[in-house]
Amino acid sequence: MILRAEEFVVKDRTETVSNLTVSPTGLSAGDTVLFQGRIEADYMGVMIDPLPAGLTFEFSAESSPIATNRASTAILVGSPFDGNFIHAGSAMSSFSGITFAHTFSGTALNSGRVMADQISVMFGAGTFSGEFTNTGNIKGGNEGVFVVGSFEGTVLNRGTIEGTQGYGIHLMHGNGGVVRNDGGRVVGEKSAIYPGSGDGKVVLSGVSQIVGGIDGGANTDTLRFENMRGISEEKHEELRALAESNPGAGSITLFGEVIEWRNFESIEADIKTLNSYETLISTPGLEGYARALDAAEDINEEFLEFMEALNEVDEVHLDAVTENTSGQTLLSGWDSFAREQDSRLFSFFGAQFSSLRGSVSVKWGRKRSQSRSVFIEAAGGRLIRG
Repeated sequence: MILRAEEFVVKDRTETVSNLTVSPTGLSAGDTVLFQGRIEADYMGVMIDPLPAGLTFEFSAESSPIATNRASTAILVGSPFDGNFIHAGSAMSSFSGITFAHTFSGTALNSGRVMADQISVMFGAGTFSGEFTNTGNIKGGNEGVFVVGSFEGTVLNRGTIEGTQGYGIHLMHGNGGVVRNDGGRVVGEKSAIYPGSGDGKVVLSGVSQIVGGIDGGANTDTLRFENMRGISEEKHEELRALAESNPGAGSITLFGEVIEWRNFESIEADIKTLNSYETLISTPGLEGYARALDAAEDINEEFLEFMEALNEVDEVHLDAVTENTSGQTLLSGWDSFAREQDSRLFSFFGAQFSSLRGSVSVKWGRKRSQSRSVFIEAAGGRLIRG
């Protein structure tokens, strides 16, 4: 069931209200409440309270709850929550963007934008035993994500989380919970990730951008590196050495990003997933992988030569077309279309093949950043190769 009650579904207009309280009745576990449109409020954008167990609350990409009072919240869930919360819109507030005020044992996903002057996403008193995933953009003037109660669940970041003056991810009372950054970006002025008091674990998976370092805080905390496929043999051994020595503070550069940490009692590296490129292609059964990449590079070079020749032929014919006014008008429209299509084609082709090996390439001798320098010059449609 999807409930679209007119009192909180606002389409094609701006609705200004003092606050909006949603108390779903006649619903049961598995039902969905869908929010759409723009809601602008002085104190509270949307307040959900009380609510039956097991509901799904979905804020669509078109939704934009806004609260302007300096002590306001754009979206407040005022009851213990064990359902599903999906936010794909834009929530903005002077104090808190999204707040779960009590025990949180459900799942929450943000793929949209949450902006607040103080705390962007907050989980209040009570136990946090659920899972919060961010694939969007979260930015708070003080905290990005703030968990006040006992943290026993999971925070997974695949997007951007930023605490401009405080912490990107701040856990006051770690109690066995896990913060996992899977290819995302976390920024904090005091610290990007701070597990706080209690025992906690921070997992960095793949390429991680951590600006502000990671502070383990008090008690026993673990920093774990995993899913680092593609790193060099040198970095592979450096991570192995860190796992053996367990330095409480230190730094390492991975995929061009500097990772700094302090106050950790244990450093782990999942050696099974730390395969370098050289190790990967030497694995039995993958001998054809390197040969396939070599063939792809040969095709890439031939394709680029073909396009260069095609551009030269086109230039001769286009010069003839533009000798009259009609031809110039026709060419103008064609140029716009051709530049867009050529740019997309070269970007896709170059990225798919030239970045497969990255900086560990033996045959190509090009770094990943250089492999992306193939494009069409916008002004004249000329092919440029890096």
